[in-house]
Amino acid sequence: MIKYTILCLVFVCSSVNISAQSNAADLNLWTSFEVKHQPIKKVELTAQFLSRFNQNITQLNANYFSLDASRKLGNGLRILLESRFSTSYSWDRLRFGIGLQKSIKLDSLGKSEFKIRGLYQYQYSLAEDIRYGIELPQQNFRLRISWTNKIFKKTYLTLQSEPMWRNEDGDFFFRRVRSNVNIKRLLPGPWSIELGYTRQINFNNPSNFNIITTDVSYEWKKKTKPKKNPINPLKVSPSRK
Repeated sequence: MIKYTILCLVFVCSSVNISAQSNAADLNLWTSFEVKHQPIKKVELTAQFLSRFNQNITQLNANYFSLDASRKLGNGLRILLESRFSTSYSWDRLRFGIGLQKSIKLDSLGKSEFKIRGLYQYQYSLAEDIRYGIELPQQNFRLRISWTNKIFKKTYLTLQSEPMWRNEDGDFFFRRVRSNVNIKRLLPGPWSIELGYTRQINFNNPSNFNIITTDVSYEWKKKTKPKKNPINPLKVSPSRK
């Protein structure tokens, strides 16, 4: 298990080293609010609203609304389904995806967890001439590798890297990689907040990004009815003694 963590850290550090050698990049801000809910056992739903600002955080690029579902399969495996709609005129408008995620607890390194996720996506973008509507779907494959460790009480550090490939008209090519570090803090009740920094390196165009990320999360839990104490007919109340 330790070797998986070392591979994760090497991958993240390598990505950061590559980004340091690249040209100056635009500063972005991605801020989101999400609600998580477990309607039935082993199934989790997540609804998220995300706003992305670019041009050194002076311009709203687009808003995104996503609805994702996942189900535990056992042995740390989870199947993933995702859908997303955006207001962007330069990126995808609609996106759907399916994938698998494997989680490994690393108790030998403290309260740590290693995750690897593979996700295949279909995305639909507006044509350059809007009279032609939506273009034929593009296909993405994303491989996310992450390591999370509890560093303080209710505080977690995550290192993550995500290379992405694109299948476009039969041409399968390496598109970009995102490497990031996040700190998550559990708040009172069902709330949590996460702050992070992401470096995005694009290999099919010269635009790279430095991204500040913020996320506020609410976990909507079902209210459980209190169990009623069964009445013992053989027990006599004190008033009747």
